[in-house]
Amino acid sequence: MQKRKIRKLSKSIIINLIGIIILIVILFPLLWVAITSLKAHDELFAIPIKYFPDNPTIQSYKEIFLKGYWSGQALLWHRYLLNSLFVSGISTFIVLLFGSMAGYAFSRFDFKGNKILLSILILTRMLPGPALMVPIYVMISNYGLHDTLWGLILVYSAFGLPLTTWLCAGFFKSVPKEIEEAAIVDGCSRIKALLYVVLPLAFIGIISVGAYHFVGSWSEFAFASILLETQKIRTAPVGLGDFIFLFGASYFNRVGAAAVTMAIPITVIFLFAQRHFVRGFLAGSVKE
Repeated sequence: MQKRKIRKLSKSIIINLIGIIILIVILFPLLWVAITSLKAHDELFAIPIKYFPDNPTIQSYKEIFLKGYWSGQALLWHRYLLNSLFVSGISTFIVLLFGSMAGYAFSRFDFKGNKILLSILILTRMLPGPALMVPIYVMISNYGLHDTLWGLILVYSAFGLPLTTWLCAGFFKSVPKEIEEAAIVDGCSRIKALLYVVLPLAFIGIISVGAYHFVGSWSEFAFASILLETQKIRTAPVGLGDFIFLFGASYFNRVGAAAVTMAIPITVIFLFAQRHFVRGFLAGSVKE
């Protein structure tokens, strides 16, 4: 018995150590960027290397937000963040609105080809995004939406709808039909039953997929880089790429400051929603 306890304790210690090592490997680049953003310019190339700044400063943050120009190029970091917030927020709203309605239809109405269509929706996720860049660019240009935020919102919404619909169908399937039928018997219309009975019960799952889509849209770079050309309407990932070329290694503290401010919204979302993610996505995996 004693040997068995020792084995379990040893196994637990080894697993925890492996987890700590993996966490350090993942967090080290992020911590390095955050620490670099607090360094003064003369500390970036100090010899010997200073891992931590002697006098932490937020000067690099002030420069990317308040400094008007650098090498003849306007620094519009606040505009980039607002553009990303607008694009991610609107596309998330569209995806949740139409994805939840479609998911409800798939989960509650037994029409011909129901399961086949739902499978086809999730199969579209297997198509690699880069393979669709050229046709999407041509289509967006033909509709006059090239170099507009609404064109980018349309693309993000189109990519997010299949997975959102599939997951929402699972969320609604996890809600017993008897509860909804009882509400209808008591006088609720189907729409009221959906709004006041079904949606509250599936709320955690829907919020989880909404947060997932928001994070993906917030950090997306490829389509934003080819669809947006005007500087003032670029999103944060594209703007961060511009900063890397503009400032280079000589002023990497400014690049670090931009990366940290870009990561703040995502960090806040995960801090407040992390306990709902696993439960929400497990609910979305329920099948009949």
